[in-house]
Amino acid sequence: MPALRATNPGLPPVFWERFLAQTRLHREEFVATLVSIYARTFEVSELEELLRFYNSPVGRRLLDVQPGLTKESVQAGQAWAARISADVRQQLTKEGVRLQP
Repeated sequence: MPALRATNPGLPPVFWERFLAQTRLHREEFVATLVSIYARTFEVSELEELLRFYNSPVGRRLLDVQPGLTKESVQAGQAWAARISADVRQQLTKEGVRLQP
């Protein structure tokens, strides 16, 4: 929800209240979709192994820290791409290639 709100700052609080209510109402629909995706992707034995992992101490730790890891990784990737983009733009400008801002 925080990420959705951040990308849609103009929406009023009542929108988010109703959106959250609707997601709760239709939760099982989404779960069924995910079950289908996982069933297509993994064998039952693999799902059992994943469950064992996520129920282990390191699996539980991964679940705890993964949101922060994902956020930090996305930010690192964006900064990395921005640096490379700036370097390429600078090189092309020196070569006389006109780029739109």
